[in-house]
Amino acid sequence: MTDLWKHDNFINENYFYLVNKEITEYDMKEGGFSLVQEYNLLDEKTITELKKMGKEKRKIQLGKIQRSDEIFKEKLKKAFQYARKLFVENNNLEDDDILSIKKDAIITTKYCPNHQVGKFVDFRPKHDYTSYIKLDTRLEIYYSPYDFAVKGIGDEMLAYHENYMIKFIKSYFNKLETSATEDVIEYVRNFIDRYKSLDLDVGYYRNFNIKSDYTIINDDTSYMTYWEDQKSDIDISYNYYNLLLKLIKVPL
Repeated sequence: MTDLWKHDNFINENYFYLVNKEITEYDMKEGGFSLVQEYNLLDEKTITELKKMGKEKRKIQLGKIQRSDEIFKEKLKKAFQYARKLFVENNNLEDDDILSIKKDAIITTKYCPNHQVGKFVDFRPKHDYTSYIKLDTRLEIYYSPYDFAVKGIGDEMLAYHENYMIKFIKSYFNKLETSATEDVIEYVRNFIDRYKSLDLDVGYYRNFNIKSDYTIINDDTSYMTYWEDQKSDIDISYNYYNLLLKLIKVPL
């Protein structure tokens, strides 16, 4: 039995990519508050007050309590671990079954029928994917024709990539799942040629990472916006080495 449940944040280094596989993200429904109720981590009065709040307000309030109460913060951390442990044990998960773990979620290639691990704690199947690629130790991409996620870049930053690299990545995965290998390779190579020739919109040259900024040649300053007619100033190496070259290795 695996002990990976101990990790609040884990990416399985044994998997670089998966294509046309069943991948499910089991997400703990309202994780923090469900654990507070399950294990009585706060006094009854506070729990009752939290119940009366809307979901977002309750989440904010729990965050404030954690910041002001180190004992509660540690109890909650252990409760997350214990809930993940129960989920792993109840579904007989081994190391190779788990792609990734977040504090309140487990992403696995194995169907898990036992997702209720307490009266209040439910690891509901929230997302289903069919392909996956790990770009580095912090960045993962999950795809299906109906669902898509990038783990490691915040939603606000991802919005900058939506009509550019994300559009290309979705098209790439679609071809990877449905087309012949040589067609996928040709598609990526053509895209790389256009990328290197600066033939694409400037948005494609934004770094596909947590910062999602533009790096400029011979300039220590990074920029959140840049101009179409000055693309030649941009250092395009980050996406080339850390995204495009990794994508083309998958079908080779």
